[in-house]
Amino acid sequence: MRKLLALGALLSLASTLLIASPSHATLTDGTYVCSTGLAGSTTPTYRIDSGVVNTGGSCSGAVVIPTGAVAISGNTFRTSTLSSITIPGSVTSIGPAAFQLATSLTSVTIPNSVTSIGRDAFEQTTALTSITLGNGVTSIGVKAFYGATALTSITIPNSVTSIGENAFGQAHALASVTLGSGLTSIADSLFFNADSLTSITIPNGVTSIGQSAFQGSSSLTSVILPNSVTSIGSGAFLDTALSSITIPNSVTSIGSEAFKRTGLSSITIPRSVTSIGGSAFNGSTSLTTVRFQGNAPATVGANAFTDIGPSPKLLIERSATGFSSTSAPWNGFTVELFDESPPQTSNAPTLLRAQLVRPPVVSGKAKVSRTLRLNSVFWWGLPTPESTVSWYSCSKRVRPATQTVPSTCQPITNATGEKLKLSPRHSGRFVSVKVTGISAGTPATVWLSRS
Repeated sequence: MRKLLALGALLSLASTLLIASPSHATLTDGTYVCSTGLAGSTTPTYRIDSGVVNTGGSCSGAVVIPTGAVAISGNTFRTSTLSSITIPGSVTSIGPAAFQLATSLTSVTIPNSVTSIGRDAFEQTTALTSITLGNGVTSIGVKAFYGATALTSITIPNSVTSIGENAFGQAHALASVTLGSGLTSIADSLFFNADSLTSITIPNGVTSIGQSAFQGSSSLTSVILPNSVTSIGSGAFLDTALSSITIPNSVTSIGSEAFKRTGLSSITIPRSVTSIGGSAFNGSTSLTTVRFQGNAPATVGANAFTDIGPSPKLLIERSATGFSSTSAPWNGFTVELFDESPPQTSNAPTLLRAQLVRPPVVSGKAKVSRTLRLNSVFWWGLPTPESTVSWYSCSKRVRPATQTVPSTCQPITNATGEKLKLSPRHSGRFVSVKVTGISAGTPATVWLSRS
């Protein structure tokens, strides 16, 4: 009997401990100490009311939120000087502007329990270098990370189905982006002026690229679009260094200024495209060849192909309709015909002019005594291209990469390797590197990097 009584007492105690443990407790409404997450009045503090964290603007340093909290309300830590925060697995939402202008915050881990991140939630968190998003997040609000200028990379989990406009706009250090498979659209201005981003792959299932989605991402040279994309919005790639892109056969419309002032040298328009907006390729001064795989689009806006490369050529199929005759220009182009399946006329070896997979890119800090390096370049052509390198000193910045060496740039004597050590004579100058590729029997191809 004593043993049974003792066992009953232990079970009663265990039950009491379970009810009182933090993971099962209901938090008392009131103030909580920022640094410990314990109820108390030792300043600085924040409040929890009905499980919702609020009024934490006075918090600084490392902040702890206790288990049992279910949400972080809007503006809770806005303009605070917190440097880190522990968010428990009981929190399901982060409200609008919750951490806006928290300029000392350096890193955040969002637990799997969180499903939504509100508008402006981390806007202007200028010290934020990393953020880990849990696999439960489904939506990221408008301008959620806008102006997070120190953020270097972001991985969007597959659970995310919606990202608001400008969510990563002005994220100047953002160099690596992985997008999850749950997205169906790229929002307007999503990566506006993300000028460290060099490449991105759009996941299958995305149907639209929004207006100004990548506008001003001046280092962006490579984009892979899936066959699910049907529209490319106005200004989507305006003022990027985009050197090549394959427009999939699913695309029906290309918006105004979509590829304005890019680094494209050639582009193929699939037969699915029925509309090209005004100034779509305007100012892409390296663009010399445009190939249409079908008939002329029903709508081509004003200045769609003006101010592009010298003597541009338009290649169309012999059976194509809607273009001018070969004796008259079409939108400023000299029209040339090509056969859909060109006949084999001889056994002569195939010659392909040397082409770069992407324009040259220089890495390193432009300071005296530091070394600049030419990143790996990949040529293709037939026969296999031979390549040379030479460095240039320029009185004006070169941007974007170009196939024409401007008169403001002069070669640096004996600087023909993949590295260049900067000396005082380079002070106050802009430095670029020129790469030249030659496939025997074809003209040389030249690229000068952005400085």
